[in-house]
Amino acid sequence: MARLLMCLGAACSLAACDAGVISPLSAAARRGDLTAIRALLDAGADPNDAGDDGTRWPPLMHAVHQRRIEAARLLLARGADPNRSPNGYTALMMAAADPDPAMLTLLLDHGADAEAEGPGGMTALTVAISGGALTDLHRPLAGGCHPATLEALLQRVPDLHLPSNRAGREARIWAGIHARVQQLHNIALALSDGRAPNTTCHAPLVETDRR
Repeated sequence: MARLLMCLGAACSLAACDAGVISPLSAAARRGDLTAIRALLDAGADPNDAGDDGTRWPPLMHAVHQRRIEAARLLLARGADPNRSPNGYTALMMAAADPDPAMLTLLLDHGADAEAEGPGGMTALTVAISGGALTDLHRPLAGGCHPATLEALLQRVPDLHLPSNRAGREARIWAGIHARVQQLHNIALALSDGRAPNTTCHAPLVETDRR
């Protein structure tokens, strides 16, 4: 269910953009246009204005969704609230679905709440373990755990644990699936050219469950 909500959010985002109803600041954030962002903010644009598009995302979430890290950095420096959310789904949860931890780290540096719960009980931790959306109209994700993102999250907020709800249970199931797939992949690597095995989300998950 959590993955479905994320996919629906992406669909709403595309429809809103095509309809031309997102705010100029959100549009600039999606493009990563720092000059336009500065000009709009200097002219009085609200960095937290969700506008009238279908997602009701503030500009920061549009920047995070499009991996525009410098745009996100600028918005945060100019007053964007990293915890602003139209439906409980936060920018940090979105960043946790990315295998690159840079955006997640930036948001944590600016006070993003790693313990916030979103639709279906999802948290940044459950998203990092389950891999986020199965599909996304703006970028391919195809699920999959993100060890580097998970590690960055747990290094910054070491007391996190999986919630005892549906999202937490789904994360445990996905972690087990990812671990078995990765084991088969590592065996293939070892047999082919002896390369070192890749990591999975299973070991960090076991550690969080011990807390």
